[in-house]
Amino acid sequence: MMTGRRFSPMKIDVFLIPGSIEAVPKDVPGVIIDVLRASSSIITALENGCGRIIPTDSTESAKKLAVSLGGGEDILLCGERKGQLIEGFHIGNSPAEYTAERVGNRILIYTTTNGTGAILRCKAAEPLYIGGFLNVDALADHLVQNTDAFFILCAGNNNQFSLDDTVCAGMLVGAIQQRVTELELTDSGLAALNLYQAYKTNLLGMMRESEHGQTLINLGMEDDLSLCAQTNVSRVIPTFTDGRITATVSAVPD
Repeated sequence: MMTGRRFSPMKIDVFLIPGSIEAVPKDVPGVIIDVLRASSSIITALENGCGRIIPTDSTESAKKLAVSLGGGEDILLCGERKGQLIEGFHIGNSPAEYTAERVGNRILIYTTTNGTGAILRCKAAEPLYIGGFLNVDALADHLVQNTDAFFILCAGNNNQFSLDDTVCAGMLVGAIQQRVTELELTDSGLAALNLYQAYKTNLLGMMRESEHGQTLINLGMEDDLSLCAQTNVSRVIPTFTDGRITATVSAVPD
């Protein structure tokens, strides 16, 4: 839901692959997008009552952290490598696994091929949000109300360009554009917006065509594409501060 428009200018920098952001702007809000599937699983986990999520950069560091935290039933090792469940972990990286029964009030130690690395790379941002198709409107409302500039980093696919992440970035840019009267965009932001305009009527089809989508289909995980292609089903904004991801809930504007 959107009412009115903001009259002060807003600036968005969009980085289409992790390697394109050489120096993370400090004290500037950032948004990490990893549609398939870290963003979608993180949003779902917090929507379903997860206490907090601690991203790590490797399976080894995740296991060590679990031990240091006591390794009880409230600690779950979560994530994937090459799209598949990591040996010895409790949960993979399908949003379908992050049910209230499984993750409610628990601490998730989380590592993935693309998403967690992008999050940790941008830890100097203040604050750092995680976005996906599931929470674009909530993010747009929150950003317009709280900042005049931010950046978007697409997590990519094995450090390469990701179509689904870029289209989602374009959807967020478009949502911001609807809420402000003046918007300053980089060329990459304009490209993302145009890609979204090309695919907005068939996001699921876009995902099925994408390289990452094809990988998941070949792994027997096609159902995850439908879950990740849902738009604006959550008002939860995952927020990374002090090494952990917790939920910020964006109120619906009056």
